[in-house]
Amino acid sequence: MPVSEVKKSSVLKIRFENGLTEDGRVRYKTKSISGIVSTASNEDIMQVAEGLGSLVDDVMDEVNRVDSTELQSI
Repeated sequence: MPVSEVKKSSVLKIRFENGLTEDGRVRYKTKSISGIVSTASNEDIMQVAEGLGSLVDDVMDEVNRVDSTELQSI
């Protein structure tokens, strides 16, 4: 059966280093920003992440883009 895909929105997830655990390992926290249009380029999303990262004291560790796609039967 043929299936088409419709790209929906994306979510930007930024992981920050947030201190150390009791045993000395790095603790992380993740902030998510939803409603990112699926047509946004990776470069644009990274620029937004870097801008937001500069507003907080924690070190930005990782940037992820999570895309949502709806599948439809044709």
